[in-house]
Amino acid sequence: APGRPAAQAAAAPERPVAERGEMSEVAKQYYNAVSLMSQQKYQEAFTQFKKIASAEQDPEYTAKAQYEMGRCLYYLSQYDGCIQSFGALFQRYPKHPEQREALFFVGKCYEAKKDTAKAAAFYKKILTLVSAEDALSRKVKTRRRIVMPIAPPTGET
Repeated sequence: APGRPAAQAAAAPERPVAERGEMSEVAKQYYNAVSLMSQQKYQEAFTQFKKIASAEQDPEYTAKAQYEMGRCLYYLSQYDGCIQSFGALFQRYPKHPEQREALFFVGKCYEAKKDTAKAAAFYKKILTLVSAEDALSRKVKTRRRIVMPIAPPTGET
């Protein structure tokens, strides 16, 4: 029976610890939708993220999917839908880890809608939430210069 241990080893190879945990079905759906986004298939990705968010099977992926839905709507140029989607995100998840980035997308939506005052207000809000060294801070300051190129400081005319 010298061949028997080799056959057993081939049938059940020892896997590294990191590979033992199987990905949940909702995680697979989420990463499939992320893949669709990376392929710029935003409508398909939105549909997948909406299914995940609606099913509410896993709180982590429900919150992540809600955020990604807003991003999809932005990339689809559905600015009102994007603003509404992120509004729902802020209400349901006031401490969402992507809150600052979501605010930035809302500001960009208002900018795209030519509502520079609202865009500027969102950009100003973000600057109160990030450090000056934060990469998002630099992006926000650039956007603010575009929407408010010659705005005088508050109190001056």
